[in-house]
Amino acid sequence: MKYLVGFAVLALGFAMPAYAQGHAAGGGGTSLPVYGGGAGTGGSGLGGGTMLPHYSRARFQVTAVSGSEIDYTPSTFVSYNSAVTKGNVALASIPETLGQAAQLNRETPRVKAKFSLVQDNHGNAIIKLR
Repeated sequence: MKYLVGFAVLALGFAMPAYAQGHAAGGGGTSLPVYGGGAGTGGSGLGGGTMLPHYSRARFQVTAVSGSEIDYTPSTFVSYNSAVTKGNVALASIPETLGQAAQLNRETPRVKAKFSLVQDNHGNAIIKLR
């Protein structure tokens, strides 16, 4: 039961938001500049009463567009009959199995490296051309 209560307190502690450089608890003023509040609005120490300055969100606008509608040609456009034909061909084809794909991968020739790094008797790397 003690573990359950301790876990609940710990979970609630982590669930609370942490306001960085917000209003600190305590009394007394501060000599630091205050953004968005009155001077010396409570708090003690270095962070008391200071707030971060508020900046508005950045707005990005499109200022220049190049090209024209004549330059635009959609790359995926096909006529309806052509699309139906291609779809029927794709549905009629039998996909290769995993074993067939592995066999094809095994049979494809690999590109050989033109050089390799080997180590001599003293532990130094030597470039060996093939």
